[in-house]
Amino acid sequence: MESPVISGAGETGLCRNSVNGIQTFPSQADIDALLKLNTDSIEPGIFLVGDRWVVGSENPEDLVTAQTTMGGELWPADSEFFNADQ
Repeated sequence: MESPVISGAGETGLCRNSVNGIQTFPSQADIDALLKLNTDSIEPGIFLVGDRWVVGSENPEDLVTAQTTMGGELWPADSEFFNADQ
């Protein structure tokens, strides 16, 4: 794990040779704040969100694959990418 790069995150991990990263958070409120900030941004990202952790990737299909083993919820649920896959 590395020092957090996202405000409110506890720890940050990056997968080698990929664009996937995981952030852990001390509380659900910290995750909610991150998701709110993301929603309000010019180019919102998509994430896999679990119990006090968030996985981000530049490849949305990686999030779908990760969900099968890690669980969590794809966010935002109404993302065009996630709806196109269903």
